[in-house]
Amino acid sequence: MGIYTKELVFSVTAEEAGVWPKDLVLGMMLDFSISAELKKKAHKFQVMYSVNDVENALGEGEFKFPPDERDPEGDFQMTIFAKSLYRFESCGKLAHCVKIFDASGNEIVQATPTTELLIKENVIPS
Repeated sequence: MGIYTKELVFSVTAEEAGVWPKDLVLGMMLDFSISAELKKKAHKFQVMYSVNDVENALGEGEFKFPPDERDPEGDFQMTIFAKSLYRFESCGKLAHCVKIFDASGNEIVQATPTTELLIKENVIPS
């Protein structure tokens, strides 16, 4: 996951400063590989975001590998494009992850990019 800057800044007036939550629609692209070993077990996934370690779901899906893709030894490349409503309860750190589950619903792996975004407020003159 790449970002253009490491900060997401809400410009607010003095009256709006410290007033939370703040909602924002953000678009993102997640690009990752599923290893041949993981591909044999992967069934569903969830895309999550967290602010200050409080997780929220962005969406979920099911892996539908073509029959000829489930067994071969090669990795499977996956790209997810999403535009979602984010709710920020405070300033802090924004992070994302993809959780992958087996057919029984057990989490088998979690992929977390090293990129974190700082959520800040900037008070502007009114």
